[in-house]
Amino acid sequence: MLPPVPSLPPRSLWGCFTYCLKRENYARFSGRSTRREYWSFFLFFILIGLLLGFLTTFGAAICMVIAGAVAHVIWFIGGLLLLLGFMLYTALPGLAVYVRRLHDVGWSGWWIGLHYGVGAVIFAIVWFQLMMGVQEWMWTNESVTWDAESLQSLGAYLETVPGFPLLDEISDVLTLVSHALGLFLFVLTLWPSQQKENRYGQKPLA
Repeated sequence: MLPPVPSLPPRSLWGCFTYCLKRENYARFSGRSTRREYWSFFLFFILIGLLLGFLTTFGAAICMVIAGAVAHVIWFIGGLLLLLGFMLYTALPGLAVYVRRLHDVGWSGWWIGLHYGVGAVIFAIVWFQLMMGVQEWMWTNESVTWDAESLQSLGAYLETVPGFPLLDEISDVLTLVSHALGLFLFVLTLWPSQQKENRYGQKPLA
């Protein structure tokens, strides 16, 4: 018999969001989460992020008109830090509820890790090719000042320099795999809960 795990009683959409941020659920990767809990969390995550982004840009524009450039910069930087802080604060509970949502339909949360791992490999390939291009460009230039003209020259060079054919092919294949995994996981988040207890715990109440 599996140990009991917290079940989600019926609550509002906002209640589902705050439920994921509570101390006992903040980093809880065990158990199961319903569609309502999962999508409520990401609904308010997006809405609050958009609100903070709007207040940052709109408030900075108002500060520019009323108080000048210094206030504009201070408000803008403060808003960006607040937005970054919110995203960092909600990153772990967002991942946790994502894992619990997969558990709810009987799939392992390690599928998320596989998806992120493929994305990390793609990023590493792109970064490697970019750094090789920058290094080759620096070899062709005796002195690099990193001014606007040099950066423009670097950009033009990177657009024309040939990549590594094998790495390009691997990157293309991995990109297709990443897209397929992302679509597969998205469908799983829309899937109804399994109606009885599975290896991850009891069915949530709502």
